[in-house]
Amino acid sequence: MDISNLSSTRQVLREASYKFLLPLNDGTKMFYGRKKAAIPGVIFKPADGNTIRDSNHIFSVVVNNAAGTKLWNKIVQDNQSGTVNQGSPEHEFLQLWSNIGNARQDSVDLRAMSQFPGVFKVAELYGRDRIFKYITTDLRMPQQVFVKHFGEVPDMGEEHFVKFHDARVFIPDNARAASKKAMMNVLETLFQHLRANGFGFLFHGDIRFIQLVGNRIGTYNVITKEMNIVPKVKNSKEVIYTLLHEFAHKYWFEYMDQEARVKVRQKFGELMRGDTRHKADTSSHDATIADLRANLEPGMQLDYTGRKRDFKRYSPFVIKDITKDGFLRLASVADEMEFVRVKAPIAALLTNRWSVPSLEEGGFEKPEPLTKYDMESDQWFPTKYSMVEDEEWFAEIMAFFLLDHLHGEPEEFLHEVFGV
Repeated sequence: MDISNLSSTRQVLREASYKFLLPLNDGTKMFYGRKKAAIPGVIFKPADGNTIRDSNHIFSVVVNNAAGTKLWNKIVQDNQSGTVNQGSPEHEFLQLWSNIGNARQDSVDLRAMSQFPGVFKVAELYGRDRIFKYITTDLRMPQQVFVKHFGEVPDMGEEHFVKFHDARVFIPDNARAASKKAMMNVLETLFQHLRANGFGFLFHGDIRFIQLVGNRIGTYNVITKEMNIVPKVKNSKEVIYTLLHEFAHKYWFEYMDQEARVKVRQKFGELMRGDTRHKADTSSHDATIADLRANLEPGMQLDYTGRKRDFKRYSPFVIKDITKDGFLRLASVADEMEFVRVKAPIAALLTNRWSVPSLEEGGFEKPEPLTKYDMESDQWFPTKYSMVEDEEWFAEIMAFFLLDHLHGEPEEFLHEVFGV
């Protein structure tokens, strides 16, 4: 019964978003991500005779729905000609999975579950602080959900978090040393940006590295006042910009008074009622394209290094001609340049999918593409997203400010807000 290479714990936890609960008679609580889900995503069972709210010893079971379904189907397929032998592992699993799926039990059979570690990840937890840390960090249960079902947040022993400046940092127990180092490097970079601009005091409270829904890098929890960051985070421009944006939300909710918020809302409304909008700055990009265009000429060879099969098939190419509107018409060396196989904008050569050997041998280097994380701006709306609403506008321009990328009137306005 090999069920390796199946869904990851991350997928399992995405399914178990703690939206729906089924309590059992023995105090067990089964959480489901969807109202009509047949199988729970996570199960918690008290082990000391107390209720979940009072228990100091519990078992947690993460259920790998995909692995269980695959194993079920395999057993059924392998036994189409007859019944499964009573008392066999296959029979035990079918009975276990059926009972869980139909909620036909007053309790859960941990012994049976432990026989199928690829489907059921069982963990034994001692102590309220350990229970809280594991459930809210490793299993990413929101703190307010924990309080609702498990009771008050316990006092945390220092063995469960890392003290970093004035913050408590919670890291999953199964995180590798390299991952932990990467997490702390990100936090140090954030702290340095905050401190350099006079906002080091924002770096406090709880910072929890947990899986987040969708493609989010981090988020500030308004209710618990904690910062949540995905574990597999790297010290990149995008990550630092995004998390500084979230620290701006922290400032908004924890430190800004009503007068300052009113000032921001009034200014945002004034700008939106006028003609002020975000304007994309393409000057650097346009200059690079013009420089590249001046160095291209018919007959030059281009190599395609991307993944598109048709392009790989006909590479290398030769520039047949260049249109007035800046498009390259490329012929293939393979068919003696008789046909135009590709028509592409000059900008395509700036990607890592194309190379121009003659230019590169002559010292031409492709510039790094500029993103909003590199831009310096004196615009009231430095990004499109900053036009969404007043609080997000403030978070965006404050992120630019903390990166020393904000200038002109917007920077002056922020100094006024901070001084209120």
